[in-house]
Amino acid sequence: MKPVSIYSWNLNGIRSAYRKGFLPWLEETQPDILCLQETRIHEKQRDHTFDSPLGYYAYWNDAERPGYSGTALFTKTPPISIRTGIKGDENDPEGRTQIIEYEDFIVINCYFPNGNTGQTRLDFKLKFYSDFVCELKNKKKPVIVCADVNTAHTEIDLAKPKANKGRSGFLEEERAWISEILNQGYIDTLRHKNPGKEGLYTWWAYRQGTKEKNSGWRFDYIHMHKDLKKNLIDAFTQPEINVSDHCPIGITLKNVSLNTSDKQVLPKTQQQNLL
Repeated sequence: MKPVSIYSWNLNGIRSAYRKGFLPWLEETQPDILCLQETRIHEKQRDHTFDSPLGYYAYWNDAERPGYSGTALFTKTPPISIRTGIKGDENDPEGRTQIIEYEDFIVINCYFPNGNTGQTRLDFKLKFYSDFVCELKNKKKPVIVCADVNTAHTEIDLAKPKANKGRSGFLEEERAWISEILNQGYIDTLRHKNPGKEGLYTWWAYRQGTKEKNSGWRFDYIHMHKDLKKNLIDAFTQPEINVSDHCPIGITLKNVSLNTSDKQVLPKTQQQNLL
């Protein structure tokens, strides 16, 4: 059975990413599943190069606000089902979540809120974290979470932990949420394969010299239920890719199937909480 590759990437605008080399990266890398965050696009702005990129099946969850947020899934194999929203609520006006069912696991693609713009958004972010934990419970299959969580978990996950203490993105209550995910039976795939390795960041400010000095944060994670730990071959980042202010991250799995039956993704009108 061929290994399955799953990538996650905050593009900070997919139209900008297309201009900066996203499609050549996609053609060369050929992930089986690609979870995208912060796509910042609407249906009327997408032509065939977006809705069928290099032969991939593409599924979108756009934000209502133009040029803001949004998630997308590119997959070589159509999923069994896909829905949006968390806690059973498909109303997702910021386009932050896709929940995708495959044969052997469920993928949750999520762009978590940023709490840096004031207390109201920080409160929204913390509530989103809480709702997300509820979404993880009682799933029928192991779950893989591909996400920009907008938080660095521990001091090793950012270049300047002391200088950023007390700032959203490194608050104790935000970091505690990631610990809670791990306590729910999940593993941080990158840390599992690279314990104690420093400098594994996924986001760098656009300021001159920041990327060159590797003065970054690890905002992007792939958390996976421990039931799949035996299937994990590798977990990695691609900091050399300069398409976004985030870099791609990925995992490779063995002995897993995506969709070996005749099941196909449900039409939007029939998408239900099957997971």
